[in-house]
Amino acid sequence: MSVREADGGRRRETGETGKTGKTGETGETGETGETGETRMAERIVVTGRVQGVGFRWSAMSLARDLGVAGTVRNREDGAVEIEARADREALDRFRAALSERTPGRVDGLTRQALSTAPAGDGFRIVV
Repeated sequence: MSVREADGGRRRETGETGKTGKTGETGETGETGETGETRMAERIVVTGRVQGVGFRWSAMSLARDLGVAGTVRNREDGAVEIEARADREALDRFRAALSERTPGRVDGLTRQALSTAPAGDGFRIVV
């Protein structure tokens, strides 16, 4: 599997899944970063006209702008799959932006909490 790396990650994580720092609160699959905020991990599947239109590149750009780490890849069924890690607010903004600020047409967006966060601090396209 080849990978295209995005600009280096902006955050470094500490702790184990479910552990918190001094100011953090545990979340569903939360990890606490060095700032004490709870980081969540989830899989997002986007359906519609999302392949062959620059959707993955736009998703990567949005993720970098919003401080979301993870990966994005095309699926064989025509959907795009994203594994993302960030604080709850950033993930909410990221999901909203995927529907509003990407090329193509988003017909549906489903999400599933992950018990294991994607590795790394940056965001990359997996091809």
